Order: sequence, then structure tokens, then C-alpha cells
Amino acid sequence: MRQNDETLAVSFNTAAKPHDQRRVQQNIFARLGVPTGATSSPESLPFHPQDITAGTENELAAIVVGKRDVVDLPQAIARLPFFEAGGRAAAELEKWLAGNAAQAWEHSWLRIPRAMLNAAARATLGSDLAARRDREDFHVDHDSVRLPASYVLKLALAEVLGTHDLPGRALLGGQRALGCFLNDNTAPEIISTHIVSGQHGEAPGEAVARENAQRFLLTQLLAAYANEKFGLRASGQELSIYAAPNPPGRLKGLSRLLPADAYRDLLMNPCLSGFQDGAGKRRYMHVCHETLSHSRMHAGARLMEAGIMKPHVVERMVCDTSLLNNGTHLSLGSRQLGEYLRTRPQATAVAEEKYLGDLATKIVEHFLPLFVGLYSAAPARLAPADLRPERALGFLPQLIRARRSQSTKDLSLPMFVSFTTGVLLWLMYGIAIHSLPVIAANGVTLVLAGAILVLKIRHG
Repeated sequence: MRQNDETLAVSFNTAAKPHDQRRVQQNIFARLGVPTGATSSPESLPFHPQDITAGTENELAAIVVGKRDVVDLPQAIARLPFFEAGGRAAAELEKWLAGNAAQAWEHSWLRIPRAMLNAAARATLGSDLAARRDREDFHVDHDSVRLPASYVLKLALAEVLGTHDLPGRALLGGQRALGCFLNDNTAPEIISTHIVSGQHGEAPGEAVARENAQRFLLTQLLAAYANEKFGLRASGQELSIYAAPNPPGRLKGLSRLLPADAYRDLLMNPCLSGFQDGAGKRRYMHVCHETLSHSRMHAGARLMEAGIMKPHVVERMVCDTSLLNNGTHLSLGSRQLGEYLRTRPQATAVAEEKYLGDLATKIVEHFLPLFVGLYSAAPARLAPADLRPERALGFLPQLIRARRSQSTKDLSLPMFVSFTTGVLLWLMYGIAIHSLPVIAANGVTLVLAGAILVLKIRHG
């Protein structure tokens, strides 16, 4: 490594002193040709409007409408040993199944006769299943396959490309779009078909919105195509895809009725598309969500020990509903940084890219949200019934500790001022729109954060 590179080990050392971190940043920007200090012009910096590039990943929600004895999810629940054993737990599950008056089953898989797939769709499915050790999970019988809704969208696109005589440019675009249907969680995950920028005078936000709208329209067309060409509607399994910021209410209820491992087996996406080792990725995602369940259980135990939460017996571990995450993830890039990193040795470029990415992440995810509050992404995420201590009273342990120790030296005054201001603004917003969840959640948070802020000002 050249002398002016500085060792980037300091960038991954969370205990590094601020001036060491600043030196690493200044050296990187100096090699970029970006002057530091008050004389810097915005146009010389990465991520200015003409330099920025962007792409998104949309996590959508899927729903299958049909009778209980036709749709895959209720049939899969009925086959669980947990359900077949009977007893009180099975009775609660039966009540959940029977209570679906709309016959709408969120995130259910779909059953498709093999004969309904053309050669291109069968080839795509065969290629994605070929090296998987768990491929039997996708076979109903010799004549049918069972697939997650997210993957059915990809098969529909493959069928279109194999059926119609498309011009070369449209065919290449469609083949490229096949790789944009990634599934590593429950929801269909669809990434940008192309990277947009503000290089040609268009506002980057408008370019991102246009690409998102076009991709959402494509998704709806593919769902409609699958309903007809794969015989889904005719067989009583009508597929719909929609955007939703929150986990479906009925599936949150189901997560309380099933053991965590059974819930994950029912709803975890098998990662059929977008990964070299989809089966391995599937196991990894199971471990991630199992860790979340353990973490939540241990957090509840600690809150009970502290007297914050009412003691109760935990009969079984439940699955964390973050399994059902939905939303839009925005990734920002810089032409200037991209060109710079292409000229660097690979190891150095990887380290510097990670450092700059982590730095941007800290600013966007940890600093800017302080100005808008905890619930800015989905202000109605907490329903009144969800206002449980471990969810809405996150600052209470910190407040108790600060009062007992009479010390707040480990807390940042600017952070708490910014955070409390953001929560106050959200409380005012909740009052203005007459939203009880927003008022309650932010009211509780404001009281606790405000009390900590008072202690910080008093004790320094």
C-alpha cells in the first residue's frame, strides 16, 4: 500500500479518535481532487445533482384470494403436526383459518400445473432448481409445482419472452429484467432494471420515481398475465401484488399462534432467484430470523427482571414479524466515486468503498432521522393494541439508569435535542390528523426523551 493511502484499518476501528477518522477522510477526498474546507463548491463534491446515480429495491406484498381448500397457505397449515395434534393450540389455529371471511391469504404460495408452463418458463424453473438440495419442497406431485408468488412473477416474464417474437432491444431488456426479481425474504423483491441519474438535466428524484412507476406497472402486468396464462384465477388462486409499509394484520396474529420454526417454514421465501446458492441463502435467512426471535425473547426477560414489563410465562418462542418487511430501499451512487474506485487497486478500492458507504449510512440512517423521529418511515406502524412496554417505552431503562446514577455523561446533548424536537413535531402532526397511534406512540416517547434531556441539561 502506498504511503499516502494510510492504512484503512483505522476506518473499521470504532475506537479510533476523531482526528484519525478525519485524516482518513481528508486523504480519500484529496485523491478524489475534492478540496476540503469552506472554499469547496458543491459541484466539486460527490453526490451533487449532476453526479448522483440511484437505484431502488421494492419489497411488495402478495396476496392470494381463494377458498381455504384450494389456496396453498391454509392447506400447508392444516398439514402441520402442530395442527394435527389437536388441543387448544389447534383450536386457536382453526379459529384463525375460519375467520378469514374475505378468503384473502397474504404471502401464500401458488400451485401451478406443469402443463400450463411453456418451454421457456420450464427451462427457467429447471435451471433455478437444478443445483438445489431442497428442490422437493417445490413439487406438489408429478403434474404440479408450488412456488412463492414472488417467483411466479419471474416465470410469467420468462413465459412472455419465450412466447412472443420480440424485437432485439425488447428481448434484451426483458432478459435483463429477469435478473431483477430477487427473493430473499417473504415479500417479492424487485430491483431497478437500470440505474438512473440526473446527468441529463432531469431531477434525480423524478428519474427514480419514473423508473419505480414503470417497474410497478410491469409487476402488475405480470401478475395479471400469471392469473390468466397459468390458470391461477380459473383454479381459484387469484394473485394480487401491492405496496404496504406494515406487516399484514392477520399474519401478525398467526405469528402468535405458531411456533417460530413453523411460521418461518410457511412464509420464508426460498430464495429461488438471484443467488448462486439459493438453498444456502434460505438457511441463512432462517438463522437471521431465529436470532431476531431469540433477541426479542431475551429482551422481554430483561424487561421483566427490571420490573418494566409484567411477568408472564413464555410458552413458546414466536417469530418476529420483521419477516414480513415491506418498503422501498434507495441506493445512491456517485459517478465521480465510481470512476475513482475503478483506478484503485482492488483491495484498496473495496476498503475505501466500504468506508465511504458506511460513512454515508451513518449520516442517512443514524443522524438525519433524529430530526423527524422514530416513526417517520411509517407513522401509523404502532396500533393502540401494539403499545406494549418493550415497543413504546424504549427510553425507560435509560431514564431509570440516569435518575439512579445522576450521570448522563455518556449521552449526547445535541442528539437528544434533535431527537426530542423531531418527536415533538410528530406529536403535533398526530394531533393535526387526529391519529391515536401517532399521538400515543410519540407522546410516550416525548415524555421519556424529554425527561432524559432535562437530566442531561441538569447534570451535564
